[in-house]
Amino acid sequence: MRTQIIFTVDIDSLPSEGGSFDAPVAVAHPSMLVSQDNGASTSHDGDYQVPVPQEEQIQIWLEDVSRRPSIVIAPVRFIAHTWKDGDGVKTFVTGTPTNPDTQINVLGDDKPLSLPSFMERHAEEYGFDYAATQPLWADDSAPFTAYWKDGGVMAGQDGQATMPRIHNPYVTFDIGNSAGLLNYGLEFAVYVNGNSRGYFWFDPYINVRS
Repeated sequence: MRTQIIFTVDIDSLPSEGGSFDAPVAVAHPSMLVSQDNGASTSHDGDYQVPVPQEEQIQIWLEDVSRRPSIVIAPVRFIAHTWKDGDGVKTFVTGTPTNPDTQINVLGDDKPLSLPSFMERHAEEYGFDYAATQPLWADDSAPFTAYWKDGGVMAGQDGQATMPRIHNPYVTFDIGNSAGLLNYGLEFAVYVNGNSRGYFWFDPYINVRS
């Protein structure tokens, strides 16, 4: 089971100068597309608390709203802020909790999510390699009504599907077997034509249902 969250970022609306890796600039929650188990994507505003079942794999990436190939948006830091279950709000810590009534150890056995990983390949994404022979214009003696089949320029018929292909850089992690509301911070870097625009962050939600 997998949920994919795609934040669509309008980089033209971002501050003209981003921050540094350790001091990113806070921005409004961007809109998102959510897809579960390779189903159709649904659109939501940035405050939407994405509902997911327990023991779900989560994949999160960011795209330029206009999908310009000159723009790369890469997640670079994932911070687990708070976890709200039936007992109330609990703050994440990376060591032994100093107060077990209010904190959860993300390294312990009782953790609501696994350690996130940063990747750039989607194993389920396929590409297509065209045949090496380049096409020629078809003979113009074919009747106009047959152009759909016999005219124009056709790709070679011995092309091959490939996997995996390079996809947007993304962060992925597994949800545990606890239900609750996860508030997390996502820091991302923006590059335009290979040049850095700086670092930014926002703090969305995932709602883990029982």
